[in-house]
Amino acid sequence: MKNKFGIYIHVPFCHSKCNYCNFYSLANTSLIEPYSEAIAKEIIDRKNTEKGEVASIYFGGGTPSMMSSDWFKKIFEVIYSNYSVVENAEITMEANPDNISPLFLHEIKSLINRLSIGTQSFNDGNLKYLSRKHTAQKGIDSIKMAQDAGYDNITADLIYGVPSSSPQVFQEDVHQFLELKIPHLSAYALTLEENTKLSLDILKGRLSKPLESEAEKNYLFLMKVLKEAGFHHYEISNFALPNYEAKHNSSYWSGQHYLGFGPSAHSYSGDERRWNLSSVAQYIEKMKSNEVYFEKEILSFENKLNEYIMTGLRTRAGISLKKIALDCKAELFILFQQNLSQINPAFYQLSNEIMILTDSGKLFADGIAASLFFED
Repeated sequence: MKNKFGIYIHVPFCHSKCNYCNFYSLANTSLIEPYSEAIAKEIIDRKNTEKGEVASIYFGGGTPSMMSSDWFKKIFEVIYSNYSVVENAEITMEANPDNISPLFLHEIKSLINRLSIGTQSFNDGNLKYLSRKHTAQKGIDSIKMAQDAGYDNITADLIYGVPSSSPQVFQEDVHQFLELKIPHLSAYALTLEENTKLSLDILKGRLSKPLESEAEKNYLFLMKVLKEAGFHHYEISNFALPNYEAKHNSSYWSGQHYLGFGPSAHSYSGDERRWNLSSVAQYIEKMKSNEVYFEKEILSFENKLNEYIMTGLRTRAGISLKKIALDCKAELFILFQQNLSQINPAFYQLSNEIMILTDSGKLFADGIAASLFFED
C-alpha cells in the first residue's frame, strides 16, 4: 500500500481581520500575485519531500474563498503536475458567507468537493461581537446556496461562550444548524488570544470577557443534542454524521504526514516539524532568492509520545496504553501510570488498555493530556 499524506495551502488574505482571530492573515490584497508565484514555486520545489500519494488537500486561511476560480485552477495544475493525487481525494476550501456566489461555486465545483463555511453563529448580536461582516441570514443563505450548487459535504463553524449570547441563543444556533441538514460541525469555545483586537477591547473595557462556566454549559448541551441527532463526536471540536468525518483534519490527529505550503504553514514528516515564515512579504522574498523561508525542529522521543497523547485524547479513538508501554522504558511507563492514577476516574474510560475521555473529561482535555506528558 502506498504512503498517503495531506497537503495544506495557506491563503493569508482577508478583506478584514476578525477581532478574535490569531491565525496569520493580512487585510491587504496587493501581494496576491507575487504570493501566488511563490507558493507555486514551493509546491514544485518540495515535490519529492514525501513519497506516496496525496489523500487530501485543504485550503485554509485567511479567506480562500476570496480567490478567483482561475487562481484555484492554476494551483491545481501545479499540484497535479507534480504530485500523485488519489482518486476522489477530499479537497476542502474554507469560505466566508459574504464572499461566495452561485457562479463562483459553479466554477469551482469540479475542483473542490468539500466546503468549510465560517458561519460562527446564526445570531446577529453574536456576529457583531465577533466583528464578522456577514449577517445571520447571510450565513443561512450561503449554506443553502452551496447545497443548491450540488455540495453535500459541507461543514459549518459555531463559536460558543460568546458573552453577548445566552444559553437560549446558543441553543437556537445549534437547532438552526440541524435544520440546515449539514453533515459536519466544528465548534470552538471563544478564547482570548494574545495580540488580538478582542483581547485589547476586553482589556480596555469595551467588550465583556467570555465566561468559562457558560462555555462549559454550551459545550455539554452541544454534545447531548448532536448525539441525539446521530452525529459522531469524533474529535473534541468536531461532530459528523457517519462517513462525513473530515479526512484531512483527521490525518493531523492520527499522526499522518502532511506538507504545508504558504506563509505560516506547518509540515510534519513523523520525525520533523517545520513551519514557514509568518510574513507574506518575507516569504515571497525568500522564495525569489532561494533562501531558507522556514524553521524546523527534530522531534525527540518524548515529543512524539506527548503528541500522540495530546492528539489521541482529543479523538474518540483515544490512546493505547499498550503502545505507550512498548514505546518507552519500564520506569517511564510506571511514572505514566502514577500520573494516570491522579486523574479523576470520572474523566476517562479504560477498556482493553485504550483510554478515552468521557464527556465531562473532554472539558479538561488539554489539562489531562499535559498531566500525562513525558519530560523531554
